[in-house]
Amino acid sequence: MTSEQTTPPCMIVTGMPGAGKSTVTQLAAELIPRSARMDGDVANRLVVNGRVWALGEPADEAARQVDLCNRNLCSLAANFADAGFTPLIDWIIPEQQFFFDGYDDLEAAMKRELGDAGWWFDTSGLTPQQTAARVVAEAGQRALVTPRG
Repeated sequence: MTSEQTTPPCMIVTGMPGAGKSTVTQLAAELIPRSARMDGDVANRLVVNGRVWALGEPADEAARQVDLCNRNLCSLAANFADAGFTPLIDWIIPEQQFFFDGYDDLEAAMKRELGDAGWWFDTSGLTPQQTAARVVAEAGQRALVTPRG
């Protein structure tokens, strides 16, 4: 079975800042014959004046800009998918603004918001290349998200 047959139509790779999302999505995209990589940080930096960091103030403007970035990433991914490319989105996706004093709090917030959606796995014992290969090989079976309710 080829990666095209097992790869889902779109992948979102999320995790802690500095966890390796950008590295893994780039390496995974290189393993998929027709792929496109969307980086949420790059999309967010398209705002030149008036940009507010996701945890910045005013909080309502930060939330509005996070929502704008999310909508832009989804639209771009949909366009690539419609053109026959597998989009890989690299972005931290908690919905609510929160302040954290360490990675344990961030991980707890992400798990609280995302629950059992998708596929959570510990990559600490893997190289970036091994992680990317595992994402491409197994995401089609392990990372599927179905509508709730």
